[in-house]
Amino acid sequence: MTDQTDRAWQAYTKTVQAYEKNEDLSGTSVADTPVEKNIDSRPLQEKQAAQRLLVSPLAKPHKPQFLTSIHDIRREMRQGRLSIQAKLDLHGMTLAQAYEQTTDFIMTRSQQQKKLILVITGKGSGGRGLNQEGVLKKNFPYWIDSGVLSDIVNWYSFALKEHGGEGAFYVRLRKPRP
Repeated sequence: MTDQTDRAWQAYTKTVQAYEKNEDLSGTSVADTPVEKNIDSRPLQEKQAAQRLLVSPLAKPHKPQFLTSIHDIRREMRQGRLSIQAKLDLHGMTLAQAYEQTTDFIMTRSQQQKKLILVITGKGSGGRGLNQEGVLKKNFPYWIDSGVLSDIVNWYSFALKEHGGEGAFYVRLRKPRP
């Protein structure tokens, strides 16, 4: 585990409450339980503090550049000067698994001197309501902007529609330093 995930785990565990040992729940069903016992009484500030750790406050903003225009990328791909050399699909992974896989994948591809990789995060909103941004999609830029990856990544951008659109990212890697 990294320091960031340790801090996130510690913040999360502070917000968890254990059942009272004297409370006997063996003969009751969920329907018999009063609603008041199911209400989370933890302060909202504690929950928000734990959630803020998922989106790293340690991220260095704008170190690898996020490209908002992909016209140059489209032109270079059409002309054959730029092609996707490796892909990683994060669908079905937890936040921790996806972070670890992404970090390992990018570092390995950098050592292999790959230039452009595609990381598929998914768009989100899977059954949670309309316009809900996915957790992986939301956290991906923070992973790139912080830590070891910020020194490896030159720029990143949403992918073209044929490669996943806003549910995927192109990542342009720097040349490895000797």
